[in-house]
Amino acid sequence: MAGLVTSAHFEKPGYGGDYVLLRYCFKVNDESFDGEIRKPYFNENYANAFARRHADRELKVRVNPEHSEQSFPELG
Repeated sequence: MAGLVTSAHFEKPGYGGDYVLLRYCFKVNDESFDGEIRKPYFNENYANAFARRHADRELKVRVNPEHSEQSFPELG
């Protein structure tokens, strides 16, 4: 299933480690859903490159057929 990345940016929360927060949306049977994934990074340059590479792009999303709100994006 295809989804769309709606935002991707580097987060430095100050505790628990730095990460890229990637938010995405997708549709199942004309109903919209959204999700997010946090990808940990130690190096800010790599994190920002990852965020730029995925911003406003389509991505594959795996969806639980019994619970459409449960999803997992496939990052390539």
